[in-house]
Amino acid sequence: MPLGILAVLVLLVALAILAAWWRFHGYVLHDEGTRQVQISGLFHRQQQTLSLPRLQVVEWVQTGLGRLLGRGYLVCHQFGALGSEAAEARRFVVPGLSCRQGETLTARFWSGHRPAVPLRQVDPGYRRVLLWRHLLVLGALGGALLTLVAVPTLPAPAWAALLVMGLGGCAGLAQLRWRATAWAQDDDYLRIRRGVLGRRLSVFPLHHLVALSLQQSWLQRRRGLVTLHIELANGRQTLPYLNETEARRLADRLLAGVEAGQLACSG
Repeated sequence: MPLGILAVLVLLVALAILAAWWRFHGYVLHDEGTRQVQISGLFHRQQQTLSLPRLQVVEWVQTGLGRLLGRGYLVCHQFGALGSEAAEARRFVVPGLSCRQGETLTARFWSGHRPAVPLRQVDPGYRRVLLWRHLLVLGALGGALLTLVAVPTLPAPAWAALLVMGLGGCAGLAQLRWRATAWAQDDDYLRIRRGVLGRRLSVFPLHHLVALSLQQSWLQRRRGLVTLHIELANGRQTLPYLNETEARRLADRLLAGVEAGQLACSG
């Protein structure tokens, strides 16, 4: 059984590598000022165009293996197309980048913006919530396993070791998820990071906000915390367990950025 699972995983990885090779073979990116044009493909050469005025969100993405190798890729999300089948795709991918290349291209796409404020984690209370969630899931899975499967009798030390391993695994996963959830505001830009093994860092101007909402549970009210939900062109970004005062200040800043952007467009 373990060998079968390993074989399936190896097959899936091989298929993913072949698909990437098929799609991005001979990749070339042309800088044409306000447009970025990419051409790639093993047999069928494809062309996509990124219009910088239409750009909404840039994401720097690294898989677990990519983090070890110091490589990643950019995913650029833009509004709409220019009106033909060969027009711009909403999702523009720039693969095979080093960390420095990713930073350079992100700065190019966002008019020279470079991060000056370091990312910071959300409130440690989020780590405790994650720990309890993981323990509940582990307990539910363990209870279902004991109910449905005949578990061999084990001595008390073995059960204690399994319990300690489960607690340690839950605590370690909660720590990793808490450390990975971070954010920073740089002038008119917001950066949000998430992920455990793989990481995804989203960068966007404040005025590209579509909608936002503040959510506060009973426990969060007692601790003066709040969760901020930000709606963007590519979906929702969530910042959990922010200080309430700071979250409301950030929400006001986001709304002010939208109003400024609307005035600039109308003017």
